[in-house]
Parts: sequence; structure tokens; C-alpha cells
Amino acid sequence: MTKIKTNQILLFITGIAIILITYFYNPQVEQKSKLESEDVAKSEMDTINTFEDITYNGFDAKGNTYEINAKFAETKEEEPNITFMKSVITYFYYKDGRIVTITSDEAIYNKKTSDMFFSQNVKLVESENVLLADNIDVFASENFIKAFNNIKFSNGENVIFADQMYIDLIENTSKISMYGDNKIKVKIVRWAKLKSS
Repeated sequence: MTKIKTNQILLFITGIAIILITYFYNPQVEQKSKLESEDVAKSEMDTINTFEDITYNGFDAKGNTYEINAKFAETKEEEPNITFMKSVITYFYYKDGRIVTITSDEAIYNKKTSDMFFSQNVKLVESENVLLADNIDVFASENFIKAFNNIKFSNGENVIFADQMYIDLIENTSKISMYGDNKIKVKIVRWAKLKSS
């Protein structure tokens, strides 16, 4: 056999092999990839449970009760104790008769520890005290609240602007501070003056 004929036969066999691989193997790879994508999407869908108009009730470390209401909520199977909520309103009922209300656009609730993490348009109201912040974390297991980022606090007479605030829910005391090593820059303004401006 001449060298040219051998090369032609090899080219012919290579061409047939490429056609067979393209025709039979490639569609199987695409089909397998498509099935894997569908399995991943189904798996992600299966792991998320969504709820509407949900309510959770519980107790803090001192036996005071609370109630969390959310328009929308979801949990993930891999973290069943964590609930992600939207349009949230929460009530804390204290044995001394005080009621604290917190509203927010979003919140995360840990069912195991009873801790709550509120974010976006957060407002805390207790009697004439009003606290606005970007974030408020309620540690029900330890009976304290940490508010941070763009804090505005009013008590009916004065308004305070600060970076951080810690509130002891049992002692009914608060501590105000700034981030880092900065000096505290609390600004107190007469409430009536602020409302009229």
C-alpha cells in the first residue's frame, strides 16, 4: 500500500470517528448536563419553604412573652431554626406591663435561641420612647438590644443621634457609643423644635 492511500484511510477513519462522537456522545453530554441542572434547581426549590402571614410566639430568658408577625417568611432545610422574614412587626410583653414594638422591612429569627435581627427601616417603640435605626438586634436569650447604624432616639422631649446603642431590657437602661476610638458625639435637640422644622 502506498503512503498516500494509508493517509487517506487514516483520514477517512478519523472523519468517521469524529462524526460518530459528535452524533452519539455530544447529545448525551448535553442531556446529562441538562438533567444535572434540573436536579440542582429542584434541589434548591426543595430546600426552601415559604410562608405567608406567619406568627411565632415565645419567651425570653426571664419568662416575658413575645410575638413575631411577618407577611412573608422562608426557611431552608439545612438551617431549620433560622427564618428569614419580610414586613415584620414584633411585640414584647413584659411582666411589669411594658410593651415594646419593633417593626422592620426584614428580619432573621433564630427559633432555637429566640434571637432576632431586624434590618431596613427599623423602628422600636416603648411608651413615648421611639428608636429608629438601620439595624436592631434583639438578644432575647440575654435580655438586651443592640441598635446600630443611623440611630435616632426620642423620648418625647429630646432627640439623640448616635452610632450605637445598647439597651438592657430588665434594668431599663441604655448605653450610647460611637464606632472606633471616636469621642461620643451625641446631639440632643428639643423634640418640639425638631417636629416643627
